[in-house]
Amino acid sequence: MPATPEAAACKSLISPLLLAVVVLLGVLSGGCASPQARGNNDLDSSDGNDATADPNPVAELTDPSDGECPEMDHSGISSFSSAGVERKVGVLLPDDHQPGLPVIFNFHGLTTPGSNPIEGSMSSLQQLADDENAVILMPEARSISLPIIGPTLTWGFLDDEQPDLTLFDDLRSCSSSLLEVDLKRLSTWGHSGGALWSSVLLMERSTSLAAVVEFSGGADISIPGLDGPFITYSTPERQVPVLLSSGGDEDTWPQGFPIVDFELSSDTLEAGLVGDGNPVVRCRHQLGHYNIPAPLASFSNRWNLEHQFGQASPFTEGDLPDSCQWVSATGR
Repeated sequence: MPATPEAAACKSLISPLLLAVVVLLGVLSGGCASPQARGNNDLDSSDGNDATADPNPVAELTDPSDGECPEMDHSGISSFSSAGVERKVGVLLPDDHQPGLPVIFNFHGLTTPGSNPIEGSMSSLQQLADDENAVILMPEARSISLPIIGPTLTWGFLDDEQPDLTLFDDLRSCSSSLLEVDLKRLSTWGHSGGALWSSVLLMERSTSLAAVVEFSGGADISIPGLDGPFITYSTPERQVPVLLSSGGDEDTWPQGFPIVDFELSSDTLEAGLVGDGNPVVRCRHQLGHYNIPAPLASFSNRWNLEHQFGQASPFTEGDLPDSCQWVSATGR
C-alpha cells in the first residue's frame, strides 16, 4: 500500500503547534480506556459440539447504530450518521465487484480538519481495490476540539474510543448487508495514528479481524511527566496474525524533538502479542517514520488479503521481505 498519502496526513503532527499535545494529554482525565484482559483462543479452535456449526465464527453483526449506511454501490466518498456523529468514509470498489470480496479498513494518521486525508488517498486505494479485487474502506477520524490545539481529526485513543468502535461495527455491518463481503477476510491497515487505532481494534475487535498491519504503531505510549500510558495493552480475545513494522531510531514524533518513540511502542506491542501466542511478523526497515520500503508496502497488502479468519497463516519465513522475520508463529 503506497505510503505517501498516509505519511502526508501524518506529517501534520510535527507542526510546532501540535507540540502542545504534551500539555493536552496531561489534562485528559481518563486517557485511553483500558480494556480488560480476556481469554485467548487458538486460531484453529473448535468446540466440536455441532457438526453443522462454523468452528470459527466471526463476531455477530450489529444493526447500524443510527439506522444509516454510507453509499456503497460505487466508489466514492459519502457520509452517514454513526453513534450520533456525522462521519465521512471513502469506499473503494473494483470495477466489477461481486459478493464475497475481502475488506481492508485503512486508517489515516492524526491530522487537521481540511487536510483531506481520504481525498488524498483515493487514487492509490482505488488502484489497490482494482488490482487485488478487494473492497477498501477509509473512514475519517472525528474532529475533536482539543485544548490549545483546536479542532483535530483524532481517533479514539485520546478520549472516548466508543464512537470509533461503533463506526467500525457499523461499516462492517453495512459492507456485509450492501456488498455481501467475506467477513472472514476483513483486516486493518494503519500508519502512525491510524496504526495506534488499529492496536485498539486488535484488543477490542479481534473476533472480527483476519489480520492486522501496523506501520509505526504499537501500545503503551508514555509521555515523560504526564499521565499514561495510553493504549494500554490487553490480551485480545482470540489470536490474530499481526504484521508489525517500525522504522528504527528515527521513527519518532515529532522528529527532532521526540515525544513518541514508535520503535519502543512497537516493541511493547510485540512483547504482549508474542507472550499471548499471537502469530507476529516484525519488520524493522530503518527508514524512519515517513518512509516505507516498496517491497514491504507490497507485502503488507498480501498479508491482509491472504489471511483468513480462523485459519493458520499461509506465510513462511521464506516469504518475508528482507527487513522482516517471524517472532511468533503459533497457529501457523
